[in-house]
Amino acid sequence: MTTPICNPCLGLGIDCDNPDDLASGIDGAIFSALDYSFIVQCPTGCFCPPGLFPRTISILASTIPPVIPPITKPSAPIILRLQGCSALITRTLDFGSTQAQIAVAAQSMQAEWAGQQALCNAAALPGVNCNTGNSIQVCNDVQTFFCGSSGGNITIPAGTSCQTLITTGLTQAQIDAATLVIKANLNAQVIAAFCGYLCPISLSFQGAGGTQVTVDVHNVGAVVFDSSTFQMCHLDGSNCFNSVQPTVNPGATVTVISVASAFFQANGFQVRYKGGVIFAIAGGSGFDRLVTVVAGC
Repeated sequence: MTTPICNPCLGLGIDCDNPDDLASGIDGAIFSALDYSFIVQCPTGCFCPPGLFPRTISILASTIPPVIPPITKPSAPIILRLQGCSALITRTLDFGSTQAQIAVAAQSMQAEWAGQQALCNAAALPGVNCNTGNSIQVCNDVQTFFCGSSGGNITIPAGTSCQTLITTGLTQAQIDAATLVIKANLNAQVIAAFCGYLCPISLSFQGAGGTQVTVDVHNVGAVVFDSSTFQMCHLDGSNCFNSVQPTVNPGATVTVISVASAFFQANGFQVRYKGGVIFAIAGGSGFDRLVTVVAGC
């Protein structure tokens, strides 16, 4: 009797792909087509100055990240993930869900992401304090005022000046009352600080046909003046040029910014100091412009 010869089984030579659960198909990314607006109250657990809320916060579609569907295993559920500013957002769909069902789930995730972001943006507003253990930060409001012969209204943004309020042992009513007093003082200090150092401001036209826009600072004070925060920007506050001179000595006049700009000449510009608009003028043409700021008065 002949003994049969058995050959070993041979593998097919095919590598099986077993992607990680978080593997994804970037080409299938689903982007948001919607902007969102929310009427937001003071975030839970935070202290908010009176009058700051409710307020509307908008989240644009261009700022919302896409949802990227994972590469799924046969019969495995489809798990969608999107990291929000405060928590991970997930949706679980059955295997074989249609692209339309996946898109609907992605849209609901992006709406939830926008809601989280609106609350995070609210918590980051000047004056909002979400670390309410034993102290809060109280800051000035936006201030718009006329400073002598400054040439126009000065606008100082919120949060320019802040002060810490110790809240240990205080009731919410006492915190609110103390905040109003501190805020009133800070608002007055901001006005005094700007009016006390930046009066007056003048504009002169020179050089017919030119496009040069120049900011000079004349220090009439007895001490060195810090000129490092001067800026010249478009009227909307964009495309700013920064001061090239950090200081101005007593009695000196120094050019802190000088730009040849047909855009500034035709469309106007603003001058900023410590983030506040101290001078602005609409467009015109035909002359160089010189803005002279008297400091230390």
